[in-house]
Amino acid sequence: GQMERWKSHEQRLPDRTALITGASSGIGRAYALRLAAEGYNLVLVARRTERLEALAEECRTRFAVRAEPLTADLSTEAGIAKVEQRIGAGAIDFLVNNAGYDVFGDFAEIPIEKNLALINCLELATVRLTRAALPGMLQRRFGAVVNVISIGAFTPKRKDVIYCASKAFDNSFTESLALELKGSGVRVQSLCPGLTLSEFHDAPQYAVYRIKESVPSWLWQTPEVVVDASFQTLGENRLLCIPGWKNQMIVTAARLGLSRFMMRIFASLFPSARTTWVPPETDWSMLACPDCHGSLILEGTQSAGTLTCSECGRIYPIVEGIPRFAGYETLQGMNRRFAGLYDWFSIIYGLFSKVAFSFIGTTENEARTEILDRLEPHGRVLEVSIGPGVNLPYLRDYPAVREIYGMDLSNGQLARCRSLVQRNRWQIGLAQGNAEALPYQDDSFDSVLHIGGINFFDDKQKAIDEMIRVARPGAKIVICDETERGARGYEGTLPGFKSSFHGEREAVKPPVDLVPPEMEDVKLDETVWKGWFYALEFRKPGSK
Repeated sequence: GQMERWKSHEQRLPDRTALITGASSGIGRAYALRLAAEGYNLVLVARRTERLEALAEECRTRFAVRAEPLTADLSTEAGIAKVEQRIGAGAIDFLVNNAGYDVFGDFAEIPIEKNLALINCLELATVRLTRAALPGMLQRRFGAVVNVISIGAFTPKRKDVIYCASKAFDNSFTESLALELKGSGVRVQSLCPGLTLSEFHDAPQYAVYRIKESVPSWLWQTPEVVVDASFQTLGENRLLCIPGWKNQMIVTAARLGLSRFMMRIFASLFPSARTTWVPPETDWSMLACPDCHGSLILEGTQSAGTLTCSECGRIYPIVEGIPRFAGYETLQGMNRRFAGLYDWFSIIYGLFSKVAFSFIGTTENEARTEILDRLEPHGRVLEVSIGPGVNLPYLRDYPAVREIYGMDLSNGQLARCRSLVQRNRWQIGLAQGNAEALPYQDDSFDSVLHIGGINFFDDKQKAIDEMIRVARPGAKIVICDETERGARGYEGTLPGFKSSFHGEREAVKPPVDLVPPEMEDVKLDETVWKGWFYALEFRKPGSK
C-alpha cells in the first residue's frame, strides 16, 4: 500500500535530513524526536538556543544522528532569510513548518507591527521555506513538507483574527500545492491539530483564562499523538490530517456552516476573563413593578442588589446583573412548561435555527432582516422574548437604533444572551419577566418586537395589551410566531414540544383579532419564512 511504498522509498535514501521549525517544544520537539528515531539527521530551528542545543544533544545520544541547532526568529526578515540560506546550503528531505505563536486580543487594539510579525512567522516563513526546499525534493523525486496548521483554519474566532486568517491561508496554500505536486514523489500535508499539551497556552496573554486547568482533559492531545497521526496520514499520502475524532467533528461542523455554533460551545468551556458579570451602563429608569407599574428603588448594586416597588413594596432580586420579575414558582400553565422547555432548548437554539433556516431554503441573515425591516427599528427598542440574543447583531446594524432592551421568561435563554452581550461588550439592558406583565413604565419604547412564543402564552390578549402599553405613541409593534405549519414542524423536531401540551394543543391562529380596534396600520402576513411564520404588525395611535 501507500505506507509500504513510502517507507521503502524513504529507507533507500542513505543520508536523509529533516528541518523542523519551532523545534524547541511541543509538536516541533515531538516531531524532531520522531524523525531522529526514523534515522533522519536534523536541523533544529527555534528562538531559544539553550533548548535547541539540549534537544540536539539528546537526538545525537539517543539515535546516533547528526543534529544541528539553528537559532532564528521567523517573525523577522533576518530570521527567515537565515533559514532559507541553510536550506540552500544542503539538501532537505523533510520540512516541518511548525513555528508559531499567537497575538491574542482585539485586532483594532493590537499594534500593527505585532500583527505583521505574526504574519511573517505563520505565513511568509511557511511559503519561503517551502519554496527553498522544494526544488531539491523535486529533483530527487522524494520529500515531504508538513505544514502544522490548526483547526483554527476552519473556525474563525474573536481575539484571534490574524492567527485564524493565517492558518486558513496556510491550509489553502498547502491544498493548492498538493495539486501541483501530484505524482512528483513529494508529499505535502496540512496538519490541523486541536488543543495540544504544549507551552503554547502558557503565554502570559492566556493566563487570565486558566485554559489548561479549565478545559476538560478529554479535549487535549499530547504532541506525540499528533505526530503519530501525522506520520500515519503522510504514509497514506493523504493531504489533510486532523488528529482525533473530536477535532474532526469540529472541522466537519465548521465546513457545514456551523462555525459560530461550535465556537460558542467551545468558548463555554473557557472561564471568562472577568470573574463576575458587570452589567452594561443602561438606563433602568423605565423599569417598573410588573404588578402595579410603580417605580422601583435600587438597593445594592446593579450586579447583585434588589429592586423594591415604591407603591406595593414587592421586592425583586437582581441575579448576575439581570432583574428577575417572574419567579418560576409563580408561573402556571403553559408559561411554566415553556419556561423549562426553553431553558434546555437554549443550549441548541443556535444550531436548531441554522438547520431550520437551511431546511426552509433561506439564510439566517435573510430571515432575521425579513422581520426586522418590517419593524423599522429606531430609538429605544424592546425585544420581548429575546431568547439567546439571536436578533441583537442585526438590530445593532440599524443606524436609527439608539438603545436596545430585552426581556425573556427563560433564565436559560437569558444566561446565553448575557454571555453574548458580555463577549461583545454591548450595552443591552436585560430583564427576566413575563410578557403578560411587562416590567416597564408606560410609553417607554419607540419600537417593540416579539418573535416566537406568543402562540402558546397563557393569555395572549394580556401580552398584546402590555406591548401596546409600554410602546410610545406612534411606535410600531411587530409580533411573529409559527404558523400551524411551523408548529407541526416543531412537533416533529423539537423534543418536549409536543408533550408540553398533554395532547390538548389548539391549532395556531395568528392573534390579529386580539389587536384593539384603535390600533393603526394593522397588517397580517402569513408567508414569512416561506410560510413557516406569520408577521402581525400595527402602530400605536398618536404622534411619532
